[in-house]
Amino acid sequence: MKTNRIFVKFLLILLLMNSCLDYDITTRLYRNGRIERTFKVSGDYDMIQENSSMILPADSTWEIKTWWEPDDSTKSKPDSVYNYAAKKTFTNYKMLNKALEVDSQIFNKIRIETNVKRKFRWFHTFFEYTETYKKYFPFDYIKPESYLTHEEVAYSFSEDGDYLYNPKKNIFEPVSIADTNLVLTREDSARAETLNNDIENRLEEWQNKNIYEDYYQALVNFFERKDHSAHQALTENKNTLYDSLNLKDIIDFEDSDEKIREMANDIFTKTARILNIAESEVQLAESSELQSFTKKLTFLNMNLLYKYHHQTTLPGTLINTNSPEPSGDNCTWDLTIKDFYAFDFDMSATSKITNKWATVVSIAISILLIAGIITGTIKKR
Repeated sequence: MKTNRIFVKFLLILLLMNSCLDYDITTRLYRNGRIERTFKVSGDYDMIQENSSMILPADSTWEIKTWWEPDDSTKSKPDSVYNYAAKKTFTNYKMLNKALEVDSQIFNKIRIETNVKRKFRWFHTFFEYTETYKKYFPFDYIKPESYLTHEEVAYSFSEDGDYLYNPKKNIFEPVSIADTNLVLTREDSARAETLNNDIENRLEEWQNKNIYEDYYQALVNFFERKDHSAHQALTENKNTLYDSLNLKDIIDFEDSDEKIREMANDIFTKTARILNIAESEVQLAESSELQSFTKKLTFLNMNLLYKYHHQTTLPGTLINTNSPEPSGDNCTWDLTIKDFYAFDFDMSATSKITNKWATVVSIAISILLIAGIITGTIKKR
């Protein structure tokens, strides 16, 4: 997997744990605006219960089923896979959004938002469906496009073999569109390695500067209330503090809230030492501002190997979609964290229903108009 250096440790742990979860989500939109949602996740029981990247439906309005089935691996004694499924029909997309809503203080869960537009055009009715995976990275001070493109972010999170280097354009391309017959020279390989390191460094810098900016603002607010001399030292040494903290050696994707707190406390301790402030006096870890910052760091709990398969069915005839593999009236998308880590990801589809009654009414009106014209003409004679 092509990854930023801060991910390597966590990914190795994940690979050893074999803890990938597979999510299957189906959505059926009906003509009257009702939406049927089916949610299923398969994998390790403990991972599903404790580390699901989506909030599991739990209230009694959902039809919930759980079961075990053998793993389809080639092991002589395959493990059992735990399955959790939930199904519910909503009166409209707004009710679905309410069910999908994630608390604003939770940062290690995926946020999804749907939207449906119904457009009546007499002979046809159009349904425009959009489902958006909101950007997972929770810090917004610096926009990702100032550092990376969508494709570069996707490349950073991709697995080996998903992308190939194009020496003519000096970019990495998805293998689905890349020229697989290209043979790289030694110089090409060196340029590919240089580009790979450059992308990793830019992603790391974008993340760390965003995280630091949030941390800095929390410190400013805290010291403004508690310690004016520390506040002055902080504002005078903003860039120095960033360089001295060296966040790339602290920030790491972790698998528990306890490790996240340890990481945050490490940052607080280094800050007190750099600013020459007694940590016991300022009580950084206990402040509301820094507790909020620590909560945001829980986004690092995300498992990078989880997979999300979506299938959406709209009423009528499908006429437009950004699904890579539409089939009949079904649209499908296969996502991983690379698709929505730094940017929102939209799944969209449009369908058309022919209003037969409108055709009948139009013909009837036309006949009446023609009959009226004929009658009027006869009377004039």
